[in-house]
Amino acid sequence: MDRDAERAANRATHLDSEQQIEQRAANRATHLDRGFGKRYCSPVDMSTVSCLGVILMPRVNRTEICATDEIQVFHLINRCVRRTYLCGEDVNTGKDYSHRKEWIRSRLEELAGIFALDVMSFAVLSNHLHVVVRTRPDIVKTWSDEEVALHWWRLFPSRRDANGAAAEPLESELNSIRNNASGLKEKR
Repeated sequence: MDRDAERAANRATHLDSEQQIEQRAANRATHLDRGFGKRYCSPVDMSTVSCLGVILMPRVNRTEICATDEIQVFHLINRCVRRTYLCGEDVNTGKDYSHRKEWIRSRLEELAGIFALDVMSFAVLSNHLHVVVRTRPDIVKTWSDEEVALHWWRLFPSRRDANGAAAEPLESELNSIRNNASGLKEKR
């Protein structure tokens, strides 16, 4: 059987032989030996293989990927469920949701200021969103305790004005955030 026919047969049955699974594990180990993915991949043991022959990899903990004290760039994706439309015209209902693009742009701008992120690029498509951000821990390190408390208040205000926007914080409200040393360190 030639290679293309073998692949088609494997796709049709959705079952892989133990030999193919072991070959994939060996290929992964070879990549690890070459230095590819050392931080994110580990050799596969047979306990992580499902009955369909699919290698089940546990999700990597974000604390193992993200270094909080380094400037990093991330590509973030957020998708809508059940084929609902985020923006654009929904072909099923005929409704136009294009006005949401401005909402998303303004919210990204607001959150970038609160979290000390640079939004390098973003794309709002009909049912999903792509954002490329750069973290700025160097900026956060320069913030005083009062600035951290104010950023936290802007994100989680305990009072809102008549329009639903965050009300101006009182000095006592900022002090309650500032005086919690362990909470302030976590918020920073």
